[in-house]
Amino acid sequence: MYGSPCLNFSPIGNRNEALGNGNHLTAIPLKFPEGHPQCIKSKKKQSHKFETMVIKNLENKIKLVGIVCTAFLVGCILISVSSIWTARTMVADAHKKVYVLDGNVPILVSQTTMDETLDVEAKSHVEMFHHYFFTLPPDDKYIRYTMKKAMYLVDETGLAQYNTLKEKGFYSNIMGTSAVFSIFCDSIKFDREKMEFTYYGRQRIERRSNILMRELVTAGQLKRVPRTENNPHGLLIVNWRTLLNKDIEQKTKNNY
Repeated sequence: MYGSPCLNFSPIGNRNEALGNGNHLTAIPLKFPEGHPQCIKSKKKQSHKFETMVIKNLENKIKLVGIVCTAFLVGCILISVSSIWTARTMVADAHKKVYVLDGNVPILVSQTTMDETLDVEAKSHVEMFHHYFFTLPPDDKYIRYTMKKAMYLVDETGLAQYNTLKEKGFYSNIMGTSAVFSIFCDSIKFDREKMEFTYYGRQRIERRSNILMRELVTAGQLKRVPRTENNPHGLLIVNWRTLLNKDIEQKTKNNY
């Protein structure tokens, strides 16, 4: 008639009698009808506890999924970074390896950096420029060729000196007297910290009647630039100037 009974526990017996006799109270289950307020309250408590357990279980699973996804993402990032780093290292190492063919046999040789060979390349660059600039036969086409090669190795200060000599008729005089200018390098001092150089050389001027030797001292700085076919050392002479250019010996060809 009342549906499923709802159980509740209640003590029985006289409390005073139980206490007086030294006995304990005994709880017996009480049955309430389905719609009884006490039964509804009990079911609500049980439902609330169940919902709380479900929510906590979902929260724990969501946290677990978040931790797993975060760990997976971090792992992917670490793998990607390590792969890129390894690839770049392998490419850099491969660029440092140079193979030279000896017949049909490739031989691995070591490649040096520019810092390791800076002194040698700087002196070679300076000597090459002075060779082009001061080697002047009585041939206007060859002079234009050597000056064009020299201008790839120096900044506007070299071009300024060339234009000054040209305006003074220096190159026309070479053609008219059939003079031959040659340059000999004695030494080159190079300061790699300041990238400054001083060139010491001797210039030989041969004319029809005599041979003149001149002392030549120039100075300037070097600047690094990309290597090209016309500038194989990857250096550029800047602020180039002549410090000394004087006669040291003259001999006639009859007494030479």
